[in-house]
Amino acid sequence: MGQIQLSYSTFGLTELDFLDAIDAVDRAGYPGIEISFHRDQFNPFNIDDDYLAQVKRRLAERRVKAACVATASHFFDPQRPHEPSLMALSRAARKRRIDLVKRGIHVARKLGVNLVTFGSGFVRAEHVAQPQVDPGELLVDSIHECLREIRDDEDITLLVEPEPGMYIETLAQGLDLMRKVDSPKFKLHI
Repeated sequence: MGQIQLSYSTFGLTELDFLDAIDAVDRAGYPGIEISFHRDQFNPFNIDDDYLAQVKRRLAERRVKAACVATASHFFDPQRPHEPSLMALSRAARKRRIDLVKRGIHVARKLGVNLVTFGSGFVRAEHVAQPQVDPGELLVDSIHECLREIRDDEDITLLVEPEPGMYIETLAQGLDLMRKVDSPKFKLHI
């Protein structure tokens, strides 16, 4: 097993221009950088492939290497993290998060990054009010839809990050989700 390498997330530098954030992480000496979506700084709905080519060039010119693409927990609603989630009851709401994860896959593809992360989301009052709907099934179905965006010949893996309080909050729950999804392109982000 190799030495642990630390990465710094661009989410911690959202007051800077995105390319300047890459420079700041490089100057700080971190070997890795997490490319994090942000509404105002690195918004996948507002950037194009030409801009991603600039980002890729900037990374190539620096020592810091892109470790993963994070699909932003607070992207849609700063007051309700991870909402809408991949297990939202509304199909239209789930599609918004699915689209965001698919945009993460596109960014990873363009930047040559092989990891894309997301969180499961939280069990909300609407889930409790409709116990006949299994949020786990919604989550698995949404992950399968995201995975269809990855080509068989690509080295891109989706990662779910267990977090306290979320539907997937423990390693055991994450491993169980991995078994249910049953894809070599889906793992845990720890």
